[in-house]
Amino acid sequence: MEIILYISNFNKIGGVESFVKNFYKRIGNVRVLYDIGTPDIGEKINFKQRYKCDIFIAGSAWGRSVFDVIDAKVYVQMVHADYRHTIKDWNFKYVRHPKTTHHVCVSETVKIGFEATTPHKCDAVMYNFVDTS
Repeated sequence: MEIILYISNFNKIGGVESFVKNFYKRIGNVRVLYDIGTPDIGEKINFKQRYKCDIFIAGSAWGRSVFDVIDAKVYVQMVHADYRHTIKDWNFKYVRHPKTTHHVCVSETVKIGFEATTPHKCDAVMYNFVDTS
């Protein structure tokens, strides 16, 4: 089973970045793609190329969308922020991509905020893996 995990802006440090790195370490067979940054894992996405996988995980809900260059059986949108605060304090509004088949939140708090501020349901909670290395 091939999994692609995408992050639009791969900074050196941050909660989403930690999630991506820990997911990559724990799961193993994951292809990490990014648009901006200089991470120590993954590869820069080429928007002129098509990518195929069984499961696509969008680790970013903003930045340039990659859904149109990904062919997958399952499209998962990860939700990392409590939208009750993010939407109020940032210039951000979540818009579900039509290909999205599942929403996965990184905590119960994030799930509560996501479901309170959008018409969508969180299909599962997947906590950030603790890095013990």
